[in-house]
Amino acid sequence: MDVRQTLAEHKDEYIYYRTDHHWTSLGAYYAYQQLCGTLSLTPFDPAAHTALTAENFYGTHYSKARTWNAVPDTITYYDLPNSLTIYNVTAAGQPADGQTTGLYDTDKLNVYDKYAMFLHGNNGLSRIEGDGTGRILVIKDSYANCFAPYLTANYAQIDVVDFRNYNYGLDQLIADNDYDQILVLYSFDSFKSDPYLYRAGVAG
Repeated sequence: MDVRQTLAEHKDEYIYYRTDHHWTSLGAYYAYQQLCGTLSLTPFDPAAHTALTAENFYGTHYSKARTWNAVPDTITYYDLPNSLTIYNVTAAGQPADGQTTGLYDTDKLNVYDKYAMFLHGNNGLSRIEGDGTGRILVIKDSYANCFAPYLTANYAQIDVVDFRNYNYGLDQLIADNDYDQILVLYSFDSFKSDPYLYRAGVAG
C-alpha cells in the first residue's frame, strides 16, 4: 500500500515531526484511514476518544543537529484502556513470561526519547487486546508504534513483531494464531536498509 499520495494531500498539516524522523499520530492516522479503505474497515474515530498531549519533544533530527532555535514538537495520543502484553520469546512461536500493561509507557514522557512511550518501545513480540474482531499480525519498524493503537477499533488481537528484537521466524507464530491479515509497516528508508529482515525467513 503506497501512502505517498495520501500524505501529499495533507502536506500542509502536522503529519511529521519537525525534530524527529517519525510521522506524527496524525500522519499515522491518515495512513491508517487508507488501510481501512483498502480493507473495508470502519476507522477509529478520534472524536470519540480523549486526546492527550506531551509537549517539548526533541527527536532524532535535533539530536544530530542541536540547532539552537529548534521548535520542540508535541506528541498526541489517545486515552485508550486496551491492554498490551510484552512477551519474552524463548523459541520459535513460543512466547512466554508475558508482562501485561497499557499501550503507553507514560514514564517515557519524562525522559529524552518521548516517542518510546508508544507500545513501550520496540519489543520483539507484543500483543494488543482490541475491541474489534479477528486477528492481525503487524511486522514493523518504529513507524508502526503510533499507528498500532488505531487498530484496536478493528481487531480483537493485534500481534506486533519487531525483528530487531525477534529472531525466531514467523512460521510457527502464524500457524498458531491463524491471522486474518498480515500488515508489514515500515518507513521506506528503514525497509530498504534493515539488516534484520532476514529473520522473517528463519526456520521455525
